[in-house]
Amino acid sequence: MSGTIPTTNVSFSNLVSTYNNINDPDLSTANIALSNFRNKEFSTGSTVPSSGAISIGTDFKGRTWKAPGPTGWIAVTTSTSTNGTSTAGIINIWYKRSVVKFTYSQALLNSKGITSGSVIKKIKFNITNSVGQNLNNYQIAMKNQTSGASTNPGNSSWTTVYSTTLSGSASGEQTFDITDFTYTGNTLCFSFSWSAVSSYQRRGQTYTFNDSGDAYSWYTRTDGSGIYYPTSTASSGNNTYVPRVDMFF
Repeated sequence: MSGTIPTTNVSFSNLVSTYNNINDPDLSTANIALSNFRNKEFSTGSTVPSSGAISIGTDFKGRTWKAPGPTGWIAVTTSTSTNGTSTAGIINIWYKRSVVKFTYSQALLNSKGITSGSVIKKIKFNITNSVGQNLNNYQIAMKNQTSGASTNPGNSSWTTVYSTTLSGSASGEQTFDITDFTYTGNTLCFSFSWSAVSSYQRRGQTYTFNDSGDAYSWYTRTDGSGIYYPTSTASSGNNTYVPRVDMFF
């Protein structure tokens, strides 16, 4: 649902419906007045005037309401600990290919100001030990889950938000301009997967954290040829080394 106000034939109901599409709680649809929108924010530009005259043409037409939640980069943790060189992770190649899935709880996200309706536009993670081989068919997927963070997110309802070949020389901060993803509350889930590399090595480390109760991780890995997908099964728990992924809103 869109939060963008039309550019023609704008009515009071347009203002309310577009605002309510992306905000919770909703504004009342009864007895609508322009003054109800004072100080409301848009995605860009100035807010609705806090006093004085308000014009539909000047202050509303064609603009997009600001989605709820934070603005800019948000980190769910400040941890700079890493997975081990042979520990499953989102780039680790101790086995030739892996699928790694992990969850962040609603409580963890809310504590950072991330609320239902927040739109994630970019993600990033930090590589401290490069892979040395390209990770082909490197896929990042996300989903919302109504059950708690301790529940394995499973194989269905994933949305692939980024696909690439991750360079074997990539090091340091890696930023991905993903397909916009709307967090709808409850548990936020990630899935990372790739094709088999030519040889396994003790390489591939990123920032991780351990937050029992609020973050969980699972993986499956093999030395066999082929490819894992975001929908592939990740069955082994690895909650001590949950990947740290920062998000941009």
